[in-house]
Amino acid sequence: RRVGVSGLWVPEVARWLDRRGPATTGPDVARLVHERTGGNPFFLGEVIELLAQQDHAGDVGAAGRTRVPAAALDVVRRRVGLLPADAQRLLSAASVMGIDLDLDVLGHVAGLSTGEALDGLDPAVTAGLLREDDVRPGRLRFAHALVAEALVAELSPARRARLHVAVVAALEELRSPATDDDLAR
Repeated sequence: RRVGVSGLWVPEVARWLDRRGPATTGPDVARLVHERTGGNPFFLGEVIELLAQQDHAGDVGAAGRTRVPAAALDVVRRRVGLLPADAQRLLSAASVMGIDLDLDVLGHVAGLSTGEALDGLDPAVTAGLLREDDVRPGRLRFAHALVAEALVAELSPARRARLHVAVVAALEELRSPATDDDLAR
């Protein structure tokens, strides 16, 4: 029997941080930790424990820059390792784009059509590593920011730099340079 469990909400994350930290945690820390983990209890536990061990449970800066905990990295590695090789390559390329993925940009980076990129990522959607964006059609999202962060951490600096350059080139070719959203990305 399979039971679907949703993630924890920001107030629950704040209570968890308060129990592990030296003082009351501000709402910004709880919101940031929630954003990185998607409320996933396993990922939350790993991030909160790492912050607590470093005495940073109340530090918003540390909450945003703390590396992906080793146990969470291992879980992501195992889950991604079960996917077809093409899906793994696409996920690695997608990870440098952040949590939101524009399929046309990813396709351009990978030398695929938008449809081929979507088809290549279907196994990752089925595995729960990605989900379709309810608000913006043609866009996928990593289920948790930590998944993208873990995949980026697995890239060599040279590979990561090449992928960033390819994403910028795709954005320059596919998007209007006058659009604020695209300039920021």
